[in-house]
This record gives sequence, C-alpha cells and structure tokens, in this order.
Amino acid sequence: MPVAVGMRQTSGRRHCEAILAALGPAQEVPAHKCKKSGEMIVTLADQKSLYFQILPGHNSSNAEYVYEGKYYSGPGADFYKALRTAGVDTTLLK
Repeated sequence: MPVAVGMRQTSGRRHCEAILAALGPAQEVPAHKCKKSGEMIVTLADQKSLYFQILPGHNSSNAEYVYEGKYYSGPGADFYKALRTAGVDTTLLK
C-alpha cells in the first residue's frame, strides 16, 4: 500500500495505516478557497488509488484535505506525525 506525498514515497504498511487512520476523525466542511499545499496518493493492495489534496489548514491544530471533491478538516497532530514518521517534511505543507 504505497503512499507518495510530493516526492516522498513509502510502502511501509505501518506508515500507510497510520496515515489513513489519522484521516479518519475528519469531518466534511464547506468547500472553500485554499491553495493546496501537497498531494498524497495511496495505492491499496487491490491497486485502487486514493487521491488526496492536502490543504494548509487554518490553524496549527488541524489538518485539511480534499478527497473525491469534498473538503475535510480534522485533528492535525496524528496526521502530521504519521507523515513525519514516513519521512515527509511537513513544514512544506503549511
């Protein structure tokens, strides 16, 4: 289940599961104009790809992303920690 963010790619199952789990608590929010700060593609074992646009968020405690045209916002600490553990420089995403 590889995950690529920017030019960083990981296929570590633990990393991928942590990133996806961190997205789980997010809630859908109204669409708004935020310039994307990154992209993430998750390729599942069945070769289905999930495409996310990572947004900068509006404060330091949340993470925002777009998935299938819908905007989501949720706790950022676990999401950014999972990305850092996978080797992503999260300072580039804010």
